[in-house]
Amino acid sequence: CLSDGRSVPSQRLASGELAFLATDVPPFGAQRFQIEAAEAKMQGSVKAQAAGLSTSTLKVEVDAVSGAIKSLRTTAIDAEFVDPQSAVAINDFRYVLGSDTQAAQKNGPVQIRVVDAGPLVATLRIESDAPGCERLVREVRVIDGLDRVELVNHVDRKPVRQKDAVHFGFGFHVPDGTVRMETPWAVVRPNQDQLAGACRNWFTVQRWVDISSADRGITWAP
Repeated sequence: CLSDGRSVPSQRLASGELAFLATDVPPFGAQRFQIEAAEAKMQGSVKAQAAGLSTSTLKVEVDAVSGAIKSLRTTAIDAEFVDPQSAVAINDFRYVLGSDTQAAQKNGPVQIRVVDAGPLVATLRIESDAPGCERLVREVRVIDGLDRVELVNHVDRKPVRQKDAVHFGFGFHVPDGTVRMETPWAVVRPNQDQLAGACRNWFTVQRWVDISSADRGITWAP
């Protein structure tokens, strides 16, 4: 509860942790909360099922075969944020053994279960076998009142001695969007704000990558 005694929405998670929503915290400021023995104030609009998650503003659909996010929509914009034409969805696993990216392998069949069912926090756990891995576990989480989707990937790697790589693809759909990424001390547009001969094999991101057009956008924060 707040210091004035008003209770805030809270939920006991499957992990045993207590989650609560801190709102109205001013920039560069603080808000004091107290934890007292009482029943959790189960309040919120979050719902979870094996096919996906939803809040009052977001709807997330998970592919039952790949475990990737196949649809991401918000009530604020009538648009799909997953590109149906892309080779990958969102948080889509790929494994490359050697250097042939055309031979990239997908993960095996997934098992999806609801870990936290809401109404404040909802979490799906997606488990599967995956090439180059002992086990692949992905978690997708939404929180009531927050306009974001949290992704947590647990990759238990095998001791492979050949050149290999694990990738997670993000096929966002933002037509006519401009890609910007934060690097140390600068915001950069990949392939545009670089000197001739600069390395383009990979890009080192500080805190976020943003893809935005005049009417929509999405920010990816590792």
